[in-house]
Amino acid sequence: KQIPGASLEVTLSQLFFEGIDGNNDIPPTESQCLQMRNVTFSVCRQEIDGSAWFTLEVTNVATGIKFLKASGAVDLAGHRAAWDYNTDVDADSTMPLWNLASFQLERDFDDDGGRHATVSLVEPIEIPIPLDQIGTGQQVKVHVEVSADAANFRQRESYVSAYFRDPVEQQGAVVTVDGLKAVNPPASAKPEQPAPSPAPCPTDADPAAGTIAFADAAPVTPETPLRRGAATILVTRTGGTQGEVSALLTTADGTAQAGADYVAVMTEVRFADGEAGPRTVRIPILNDTVQEPDETVALTLSRPLGCAALGAQAQAVLTIVDDDGPPTPTTMYDVSGTVTGLAGTGLVLRDVATGRMASATETSFSFGRQYVTGESYEVRVDSQPMNPRQSCTVANGMGTIADHDVTDVQITCVADTVVAGLDTSFGSGGKSTAGNAGAVVALAVQPDGKIIAIGPQTLARYTTAGALDTTFGTAGEAPIRFRGDTSDQAQGVAIQADGKIVVVGISGATNQDFAISRFTAAGQPDPDFGHGAAVATDFAGSTDRAAAVVIQADGRLVVAGQAADPSPSGTGTDFAVARYTAAGDLDASFGTGGKVMTNVAGSSDLGYAVALQPDGNIVVAGHAAATGGDSPDIGLARYLPSGAPDEVFGTHGVVHALLTGIDSDEANGVAVQPDGKIVVSSLGVVGAAFSFNAVRFDAAGGVDLGFGSSGVASASFGAQNQYPRGMALQADGKIVVVGQNPNSGMGDFGVVRF
Repeated sequence: KQIPGASLEVTLSQLFFEGIDGNNDIPPTESQCLQMRNVTFSVCRQEIDGSAWFTLEVTNVATGIKFLKASGAVDLAGHRAAWDYNTDVDADSTMPLWNLASFQLERDFDDDGGRHATVSLVEPIEIPIPLDQIGTGQQVKVHVEVSADAANFRQRESYVSAYFRDPVEQQGAVVTVDGLKAVNPPASAKPEQPAPSPAPCPTDADPAAGTIAFADAAPVTPETPLRRGAATILVTRTGGTQGEVSALLTTADGTAQAGADYVAVMTEVRFADGEAGPRTVRIPILNDTVQEPDETVALTLSRPLGCAALGAQAQAVLTIVDDDGPPTPTTMYDVSGTVTGLAGTGLVLRDVATGRMASATETSFSFGRQYVTGESYEVRVDSQPMNPRQSCTVANGMGTIADHDVTDVQITCVADTVVAGLDTSFGSGGKSTAGNAGAVVALAVQPDGKIIAIGPQTLARYTTAGALDTTFGTAGEAPIRFRGDTSDQAQGVAIQADGKIVVVGISGATNQDFAISRFTAAGQPDPDFGHGAAVATDFAGSTDRAAAVVIQADGRLVVAGQAADPSPSGTGTDFAVARYTAAGDLDASFGTGGKVMTNVAGSSDLGYAVALQPDGNIVVAGHAAATGGDSPDIGLARYLPSGAPDEVFGTHGVVHALLTGIDSDEANGVAVQPDGKIVVSSLGVVGAAFSFNAVRFDAAGGVDLGFGSSGVASASFGAQNQYPRGMALQADGKIVVVGQNPNSGMGDFGVVRF
């Protein structure tokens, strides 16, 4: 940008689509409609299809923020006497691109019974690009992508074409520039990130902002969709268009499985000020050659921003129709129940066994007919109601489908009394010191409220009143011995959907290995896991230490920690991740033989915490130091479900965060927000002492500068060093960090909420 008043405008000058069907058989035969086999034949409308897509993205190179995106598609489809056209705007566009009124359809161009149809742009579409946020002398990146596609299943006497003039074609002269100079891209640039989300509404939802909902509660797609291999899902905004608003759309497995039948999606659906939509989300469908029943994907809208509200149709079920032969009939069952006492809004339930979500009304809820005989379910509260705040609990929430609907799950809601301080109904005055000699290093809470606690070599369960649960193990406790070595140390714990308890840590006094052990819900070693209820894993022949574990919806176990590379070409200590099957075997489909090592900063990289994203990606956080000295930084790594680095995150899947004003810091806890942003608790020096910190990163791995002060929220109990140890997200989005408060040299508990 050379002058303050610089301007840039892109004009779409010509789009034209033409379809001709000279065949006499109306409608077409089924063989010409293979992409919709097994669907009611009247919906077969894409046997002749001409499509075009356009994307314009504009990025501030200095900040990496992609502050403008205009993206969408248009198509002509059908056959003789049944032509139609459609337009859509991609969900994450910051501005509307076009709508049906932008084009003109001629269904019978030659007046010959509808054999010849055309669609053309009514007038050029001008897209001015605002450059006021780009400083003079700074760079702006403009990315334009145009594609056109034609597919003809009708064949014989038929024809289809799609034409889209390239906006930068010389003859078009449709990119207007003033005060800008073309330059080569910089050698290095900040990772690109989307434009900031609309601001949360400072008040209750405003009817003038409208409601966001699915256009169709039961969309259907063929297993081989024509348009970019994806199902198109429409999201509408009705009742008002005031202000910029958005909602988060997420997918979850129904009978279809992410990675096998479709690609999981988590995306923000945006609407500009004054825009009614609709907006389009594309769910990539993975084709196969297996004859199978139709399969389903659960779609959920949540977390509205701006002042919009979610409409009644905030959930939908996408059906993927098999196209490999006659489907095998399958009876589907529902999991539902009653709701009592609900006065607030926003109560969302999750089946943690399958990942399915359901919103509740004042009297009932339903996950829909998505379950088959033999499938397990475990209903939990995902988001507690607000306005007013309430606490809801689940009864009869676990079981297995047995040839009938489940209708006896009970949700009970009571007023949420906000109190500060210790819960005096727990232990003695809110504290319990029973059992677990040697201190507690990790906790997990069962659905019934009982608490699982591990010490270095002891597993214990406490009742909700804070007493040792004598029905567990021996008098409430069980010894932890990964390989029988007295030097074994437990570090992390998680609870499976079936109530079994997974403990991870370190095995061996020298050349330590990852260690993982599983106990039954009654506190006994699980003979169905590994060898003698335990497994040890070596990475590179040196010291390996497991620190944390999470459990995938399919029962596989993801364990994170550190592994040393002793080879001459090694880089010191790296982040280490291993994935195991439910039986305790290394999962050969993950990384190399079930294991992955990642160099983050070059010398001392220690993984301390792990979290799962809804799309199955794995996030590991911890300590990253380039020299191995005492001034570490926050390190993050994100992996695809296959164990490969997520190339769109940070730099080749890793982030080495050098935070402004913090000389020494490291992450010890991590959580993923519903909008995809990543929050870590951090031990960091602010001023002259360690303090309680929370740091937030965007979904692409950049520090979220809109959070706290330059991405860091910090709190201190005083001038002495304080040591945060972990964190959790509340249902209302608040962030709780816990750890140690020295208190004049004495080590007390410390709790901070941001």
